Amino acid sequence: MEEPLIRTLEEQIAEKIKNYRKGTGVYDAEHVNRWISQFPEEERMVVLTETNRLLEQNYVDQAKFMEWERYIETNADIMGENPQKTISKSQFLDIQTKGNSQKRLVPMVESYLQAYGYTGVNTCAPGEVRNYFYLDDCLFTGMTLSALSRDSGQ
Repeated sequence: MEEPLIRTLEEQIAEKIKNYRKGTGVYDAEHVNRWISQFPEEERMVVLTETNRLLEQNYVDQAKFMEWERYIETNADIMGENPQKTISKSQFLDIQTKGNSQKRLVPMVESYLQAYGYTGVNTCAPGEVRNYFYLDDCLFTGMTLSALSRDSGQ
């Protein structure tokens, strides 16, 4: 009785993660099926249901990430009245000792900002930095993306 529902959940999860780390593998329903097979059969429905729910609420694909970048860039509370000045006096931190999310996220933000004409991204001299941005995918907290700034907007 649960088999069709399990297959549906596998397909829904696969649809959400299909572009995860593009070029590093195929994240289809068969991949999800192999992954879920590691769990005892009586737990699979709960694991799939909760995984699907968590991904639906929290997974940030590249399109959502670009929306987030645009929001940050245009938010006066974060960037102030002069985003170029704010960016030129900011440092996007890459200080994680465990994990690789910052090694992926910081270059993505830098590329985005440079593509939109911002100069001086992550080039401010240490003594002149006025803003620090800490990016993290927050995988273990249930959050998806967070940016904290010590002195936003200046």
